[in-house]
Amino acid sequence: MDGPTMALASRNIGDVSVFGADLNAVTYLSEDTRFSLGYSYVSKDSISVPGAQFGFVALNAPKHKLRISADHGIGNTGINLGLRFRWNDGFPANSGTFVGYVDPRHEIDVNVAWRPPFHEALLLNLSMQNVYNNATQFFVGTPQIGRTTMLRLSYTL
Repeated sequence: MDGPTMALASRNIGDVSVFGADLNAVTYLSEDTRFSLGYSYVSKDSISVPGAQFGFVALNAPKHKLRISADHGIGNTGINLGLRFRWNDGFPANSGTFVGYVDPRHEIDVNVAWRPPFHEALLLNLSMQNVYNNATQFFVGTPQIGRTTMLRLSYTL
């Protein structure tokens, strides 16, 4: 056999009660400008279980998440500008060999999209996530990710 071998097993912990809510609101400030707010809540990010590794089972998700965004279309140009703020609470993580704590994070994203008025099926989109390049680890054992920029051209049939 090449390299180490590890056996992982899951254990049923019985009944667990967890509750949460997702709240989202969108308001149109004008025909061209939209503002949105989203919040997610879950009552527990871990559950105490005697005999479990570190004494708990992690849900691998934060208790609190927040998103605030604004979009503005520039008249009849087909150009849309977007700005978004995202925040996630920190949370314990326990998935196989990936065990630890994921730090809270916050990011600002920007987006510029152009749908040419002369060809509505075409869309050119430039987006940048994590504008200030704050290197962030999204889960234990994953690499840190900084700014991500994408250019996408799509055509709708």
